[in-house]
Amino acid sequence: MKKILITGCAGGLAQLCIKSLLKKTNVHIIGIDPRTPKYQHANITYYKEKYSKNSFEHIFSKHKPDTIIHLSRIGHNNTTPIFKKEKLLDLNIISTKQFLDLALQANIKKILLMSSFHVYGAVPDSPSLLTENSPLKASIKHAQLREIVEIDYTFTNWAWKYKDQVNTIVLRPCHIIGKHINNTISQYIKSPIAPSFIDFNPLFQLVHEKDISNIITQCLSNVATGVYNVAPSEFVPLKVIKKVLSPKHLSIPSFSLSIISTLLKTTLTPNILPDYFIDYLKFSSTIDGSLLQKQLPHFSFQYSWKEILQDLKK
Repeated sequence: MKKILITGCAGGLAQLCIKSLLKKTNVHIIGIDPRTPKYQHANITYYKEKYSKNSFEHIFSKHKPDTIIHLSRIGHNNTTPIFKKEKLLDLNIISTKQFLDLALQANIKKILLMSSFHVYGAVPDSPSLLTENSPLKASIKHAQLREIVEIDYTFTNWAWKYKDQVNTIVLRPCHIIGKHINNTISQYIKSPIAPSFIDFNPLFQLVHEKDISNIITQCLSNVATGVYNVAPSEFVPLKVIKKVLSPKHLSIPSFSLSIISTLLKTTLTPNILPDYFIDYLKFSSTIDGSLLQKQLPHFSFQYSWKEILQDLKK
């Protein structure tokens, strides 16, 4: 029986992956998360614990997993004080290195990290399609994104260093949308009080939560070590998305943004327009997903952007 450790197992995407894996394969899931997962099954062992060296040593020793799906990281929460963010960031990066070293010692054969296309940043001079070799510019301007960039770097460097011992896959998906996902983009596009800009209309790529769950499952058996963008080939302008989900939303000139952003931070949803996210509302940051498509030639995205938005409205 295959044994898979999933970090961040209480999250919406993790719960979808767990259900998908249990349907398709003879597998036992070991999950770790400080939160309480909802989905229960005879072939799941949950650990409601913080991520620590001792926790992972115990899990590796007791369960001897052969695969890890790493879906957990500290979110770039706009309300976290900067001094606390720096401490959390340093701790998370150190813990990531320890985690990978422990995995190597435990003879783990496959590791999958869920990163994000956010690592590329959103800048005026971005190419029409960003490849996996494009520079990671996100942390240059926004310290909020430093963590995800550093962890992506850590995993990528480690992956190539130990490619003969561990099959390591780093996924950089575009915007993940779905009923079980409560990320920044989902909150933003659904909110009637979150504005778009009169003078900007960037192109977006959307992937449904079920499609990304399916990709993760397929990557566990069919994909070589490497970094892979995850995105469909279709694009949709931001203003079209907002019109579908919140037709009465506010559209403002970008020069008034600082005032609106300050006001939103005093509402019940202070994270709806974090500082780092504003660039993605101004400039297109579209990625080329063809490299992964070559690794998964029989995979096709089941949800178009129209179907994704309609599903979110239900």
